[in-house]
Amino acid sequence: MKISFLIVSLAASVSVSLLPAQPAHIGTWHVFTDMKQVTGIAASGATIWASTNGGIFSYDTLSGSISRFTTAEGLASLDLRAVAIDAGNAVWTGAGDGSVNVYDGGWRTIADIRESNRVNKAIHSFVSAGDTMLIVTDFGVSVFRRTRWEFADTYTNFGFSGQPTIQVVLKHGGRIWVGTSAGIAYAFESAPDLAGPAPWTVSSSFPGSASVTALAALHDTVCVGTPAGVFVFNGSGFVPVPSLAGRSVVAMQGDGSRLYVVSATGGGFAVESIESVPAAPVPVASGSGTSAAAMTLGPDGSIWVGTRNQGIARWIGGAWSFLSPNGPNSNQFISLVTDPSGILWAASGTDGGGKGFYRYDPALPDGSRWKSFTRTSNPQMETDDYYKVRIGPEGSIWVCAWGNGVLRMDGDTISRKYDTRSTPSLPSTVPQDLNYPVVGGVSPGRDGTTWLTVRTAVDGNALLQLTSDSTIVPYRNQYNSTDRLFQDVLVDQYGTKWIANAEPNQKSSVFPGLYYFNEALTVPGTTNTGGWGLLSQSDGLESNIVLCLAQDLDGQVWAGLDLGVVIITDPLYPKSRRTTSYPVREQSVQTIAVDAINNKWLGTKEGVFELNSDGSQLLAHYDVLTTSGRLVDNDVRAIAIDQRRGIVYFGTEKGLSSLEIAPVQTRTSMDQLTFAPNPFLVPNGDEVVIEGLTANSTIKVLSVSGSVVAEFPAQGGGRAFWDGKGNDGAYVSSGMYFVVAHAENGTNVTSGKLAVVRR
Repeated sequence: MKISFLIVSLAASVSVSLLPAQPAHIGTWHVFTDMKQVTGIAASGATIWASTNGGIFSYDTLSGSISRFTTAEGLASLDLRAVAIDAGNAVWTGAGDGSVNVYDGGWRTIADIRESNRVNKAIHSFVSAGDTMLIVTDFGVSVFRRTRWEFADTYTNFGFSGQPTIQVVLKHGGRIWVGTSAGIAYAFESAPDLAGPAPWTVSSSFPGSASVTALAALHDTVCVGTPAGVFVFNGSGFVPVPSLAGRSVVAMQGDGSRLYVVSATGGGFAVESIESVPAAPVPVASGSGTSAAAMTLGPDGSIWVGTRNQGIARWIGGAWSFLSPNGPNSNQFISLVTDPSGILWAASGTDGGGKGFYRYDPALPDGSRWKSFTRTSNPQMETDDYYKVRIGPEGSIWVCAWGNGVLRMDGDTISRKYDTRSTPSLPSTVPQDLNYPVVGGVSPGRDGTTWLTVRTAVDGNALLQLTSDSTIVPYRNQYNSTDRLFQDVLVDQYGTKWIANAEPNQKSSVFPGLYYFNEALTVPGTTNTGGWGLLSQSDGLESNIVLCLAQDLDGQVWAGLDLGVVIITDPLYPKSRRTTSYPVREQSVQTIAVDAINNKWLGTKEGVFELNSDGSQLLAHYDVLTTSGRLVDNDVRAIAIDQRRGIVYFGTEKGLSSLEIAPVQTRTSMDQLTFAPNPFLVPNGDEVVIEGLTANSTIKVLSVSGSVVAEFPAQGGGRAFWDGKGNDGAYVSSGMYFVVAHAENGTNVTSGKLAVVRR
């Protein structure tokens, strides 16, 4: 019941707070990726730029600062393959989908190649020459004029019998040299028609491998790097450099007096240099534990190498110094959860494809927000195949391994591990290996216990209640044992356990449906089945494949199916159910999250659907196209919400995206209001944010005389937003205003002062 507010002794009752608060940037996207897998590297003055499969970053060698750029900052793609600096000191980077981005204080996109009808159009490298940038793609070399900002010619026919992949290009000695997967082609730049085959001379006579991986010049000599060594042009053809025979060349670069050659070795890479073709190579540096992808020279002659799993490396003081932005250990985010502090936890993968798990703490400084947990740094993990994260009792985090049990995390510490060898022990999942437990899900019970499912328990005890650190109570599925598959588990407010039976990449038509279990036998119809129940297509479900579970703020249970959603409106009566709005009914719903005002966020293979509280209305649909790549992939595997800060995280196998939203967690009582900004300037494209509210609060803005200027309900659960306009639709005048908030039941009223400045 809402109450009206009577103006009584404002001076005595107003609680003023001018404490600084972080303004909400509603609708702002962020993208988080691993940037250790470098594909290209270039130097621009004192700054080193590195393209990666998760975007691009720069390192300022003078200040030591790192800047990262993703689709949230204007890139057209994250899957970058090359980077170069043009004559005007602008940064060029190209992607696997053919998009080109240019940075000169801000990012611009050249989309012509991406939008062409070519099948293979990845960008491999760039060559800058005056006003011209040569863009090397799978299919050819495109000439781009910088001053006109347009393409000129595109060369695709170099005289090869087939259509090899174009890999590198060099302009030297009045010729264009084109290295491909089938050899090299060269022609004079002044040839009348470079688009035709006649001007090109083709050479594929490189013993061991015809693939050209690098091109560079040493003095006046063109050098060709291949997986079988280095070759030089002698005026009419190519001859091997005996001292560099057998090198698997990754990259080469000349500095005017010598040639640096980076080659792959059995356990890493090596850097050598030669001052002339007959001279013996001089070892410069070597690295182990990673492979090289590219190299560049700094303005001071320093050597920089882009590696495939450790970022960029600088050779200094006789050792390699590795640098990369603080980030996750990979771009795989197949499971997400936020703990009560708003820390995000993520798992990476299953069955040989995992990279451990990671946490992201937005409260920490930028360089330390991400921390990765791998078996290298945590031997007790034994594997990196951690595929699911869940909340347990007391805010603990539980991380499920594929075949290696489950970890309990308290803070950043692994406090317990449960597997087939622990006390208590878990049952194995496969009969051929009795030490291979796969925990499908974890959920806290109402009484402080922990419930776990074992994916396919060999002994049939697929549902486990962990009553203490040393005691497990098993429960056997009473239904057909041949098709049981216990994945995720959710304990509702009545103590009923709801169990999903599938994962997005592990679905089968034989799955029986949605299991539920209540050992207290309080759910009707379960007395004769030992507390077990089952909902299936015969009960009206669109599909028997259950992928995910969530409980909303009204206590209703939502189950994501391979075909839409089923909502159990009263969990005490499981057959009380309904479905959602039409656009979701044909979707494979892989994850469901509930925000602070009970809206539902559904992750599917076609992006994210936001529904209202009862699922009857589609509020928004987000995909790669409509967000300009800020949602990094349409196949959304996991969603988690930081209710304190109003951030939704979307996990995919190509990276993590986040969106700042209006709803935040409400408080149990209001003691003071905070405003950001304060003073508030109007007119303003933004709104002032009012925080510190209980559920269903109403806001009134009053003048110093006590008249009501504006009145509205809180739009964001625990916070409200005001645009500076009165009830008449006009901006208010400059002055001091009292903002009064009262709870829905009228028992809690608080207020604060807000200064408004009319511009």
